[in-house]
Amino acid sequence: KPDSRVLSAASCTTHCIAPVLAALDREKGGELADRMASLYDYIARLLLNANLRNDPASLDEAGRLLADLGEAWNQIKPAAHQGAE
Repeated sequence: KPDSRVLSAASCTTHCIAPVLAALDREKGGELADRMASLYDYIARLLLNANLRNDPASLDEAGRLLADLGEAWNQIKPAAHQGAE
């Protein structure tokens, strides 16, 4: 029986990853933007693989990577606010 988490992975690729990937400014962001694009592309491929092959392991890896990214962004956000004061 297909894992319902896997079936929604394609939707996440379209609605979560693609807009972030499209928003990266590679001219201004340079190497960092290129690396972020590669990571987001990898996550999108994991989600696509999870959906096509009903592969929970790919979904879990994508989830771990996204959780790590979320943690990193949350650590940056307070530092940015402190610098603005």
